Amino acid sequence: MHKFNSISWLGFVLFLLNAPISWSQNLERGANSDAHSDYISTIQQLVPLAEHGSAEAQYRLGLVYAGIEAVPPVWRVRHQNQKESVKWYRLAAEQGHVQGQLNLGLMYGTGEGLVKDLVYAYMWMHISAGSGDARAIAAKKRVAKVMTQSQLELARVLAEECVQKEYKRC
Repeated sequence: MHKFNSISWLGFVLFLLNAPISWSQNLERGANSDAHSDYISTIQQLVPLAEHGSAEAQYRLGLVYAGIEAVPPVWRVRHQNQKESVKWYRLAAEQGHVQGQLNLGLMYGTGEGLVKDLVYAYMWMHISAGSGDARAIAAKKRVAKVMTQSQLELARVLAEECVQKEYKRC
């Protein structure tokens, strides 16, 4: 019985590792073919995986709710929700998902879905830029231009603390 559980667990892990590829393909197929039901099916697959901790699924749901992911226009109008987008980006960011961190920083920078806060915008962009991501580096430079020196110093301290806390409760 123990061997069966290990094999089942291994199968589940392999499914999760292969799932992001199929999600992306399904998302593109759904958006490009106007197959609204295929797209909804993809979302229905993403939600349980995101709720069970898949950072990639959480990030993708953040894109969907922000209206960034290639979605059918009718779906975007009915379901775009910036607060829900922030929720999923934050969950992905807290797991170290670089693009989730950047997009959460961008949301803080624009005030979409939460209160605008340049310190937290820079903090998340700084963390994301630490991976070498070119978009994060550019975004961080842009937001720094409109911040005071004391705001920048605070953001850097918060970023360091956030990294030490492994991105939790930042």
